[in-house]
Amino acid sequence: MKTRMKAVLVAGLLMMLGSTAANAALVTVDFDGFADGTILAAGTDLGGISFDQALEIDDGDITGLLPGMSLPNFALNFDVFASSVSGSFAGTVDFLSVLAGDVGGDIDTIRLDAFDADGFLVDSAIFTGAAGETLTVSGSGIASFALVDVNDTLFIFDDIVFNTEDAVDTPEPTSLALLGLGLVGMGLRRRKVA
Repeated sequence: MKTRMKAVLVAGLLMMLGSTAANAALVTVDFDGFADGTILAAGTDLGGISFDQALEIDDGDITGLLPGMSLPNFALNFDVFASSVSGSFAGTVDFLSVLAGDVGGDIDTIRLDAFDADGFLVDSAIFTGAAGETLTVSGSGIASFALVDVNDTLFIFDDIVFNTEDAVDTPEPTSLALLGLGLVGMGLRRRKVA
């Protein structure tokens, strides 16, 4: 009987150790692995992030480059008359940064908005300038985003960094196993006493 009890306890312990949460992961998406002129279809998964619009990959030969961006490529909305790009994440994130800007030399205002799964604004960042800047938003439960040029002009973006949130541990299987072990132990103890 003691051997069986030990086996049950060891099995319960192994089940508890096996139920660990996944760690958060910092993900960087740049467009340097694509050829100049590549069109990424709307909804293409880029490592946990997808865009609602088709994107065009450019190497800066037409538009120029933003200071500080990774080389050689960046992205822009394939519809050159669109002044916004939006997208969503495969899971939720708690941090998002994007290098965005205008390379036309005029002064533009670009805003990054982050939304939760219900469409409520979590955080927003904005800058006004003639070049580019890294916009950063943070908050728990970010599910989607919008990058908007308030002046309704063409802009480019690159070097997207986001942090996936920790997976939430679901303790149900472990709790049930422990409850079962407790009941088995009580049953064995009761049998031993009788």
